[in-house]
Amino acid sequence: MKAYMKKHDIISQRIFKAKVREVVFPHTTSILAPPEKVRTKGAGKKKKEFDTPRDPSYWEYVDASQESAKARQPSQSSQCSARQQSQSSQHSFKTQFPTYIRLYIEDIVDVVADGNCGFHAIAALLGWTEESWALVRSQLDKEIGLHKDVYSNVFDDNVESVRNSLKISKLGAQGKDKWMSLPDLGYVIATLYNVILVSLSRNLNMTFFPLNKSPSKETFGQSLLAIGFVNENHWVQIKLKSDCPLPPTSQKWKDFCSDTTKSWEVAYAARMKH
Repeated sequence: MKAYMKKHDIISQRIFKAKVREVVFPHTTSILAPPEKVRTKGAGKKKKEFDTPRDPSYWEYVDASQESAKARQPSQSSQCSARQQSQSSQHSFKTQFPTYIRLYIEDIVDVVADGNCGFHAIAALLGWTEESWALVRSQLDKEIGLHKDVYSNVFDDNVESVRNSLKISKLGAQGKDKWMSLPDLGYVIATLYNVILVSLSRNLNMTFFPLNKSPSKETFGQSLLAIGFVNENHWVQIKLKSDCPLPPTSQKWKDFCSDTTKSWEVAYAARMKH
């Protein structure tokens, strides 16, 4: 019986159970014996060849499921309300970024606000899913550990403090000490993933280039990730238009990047003049 149940869907399972119940416990069957026929004139009706007994419990289950599904389905008005709320949030976010770049923002994508929002955003922009945030944390920590000599200069000898912000003892919501902090992690993200990272906010508007990797033909022009810090407590994804203006790089990048990576700034110099 168990083997049969595993191989069949819930409909077949319900019918099978009903059949077994009728055989083992005939007095509990849901089908009543037909009343005694009264002889009538005329030809008798032909008996149906395929008469399947009805399992009331199954159909009650189906009806309940359908009603539950209808209840869960959002109404048109609620969908419109959600869309309007999203547009309102986007407008609110956009006003927190520099005026010169607002016209070049094509879209703003919100992420889960759980203390991992910055890592959610980076994971999604890399083409993964938001749920890969823990992997991003782990990879950034590993990158810093492998190149402590480089990052100790950039972080002003605060390497362990930055690494501690990446390490978590549990999944789920994180405290402020575990938030993604820029500019420090901006250098690591750009270097590890060989991308240009653009950060926008009320206070920190900066372009991060890799510290020790030069641009390649494959990544040039296709390697720009943009994030925004809004409401003083949350990161979001930003989609910028092609050839949009970019905020400047930091003096630290100029001081500590390798000679081969300076070609990044040369290639994008025109877009940082505004």
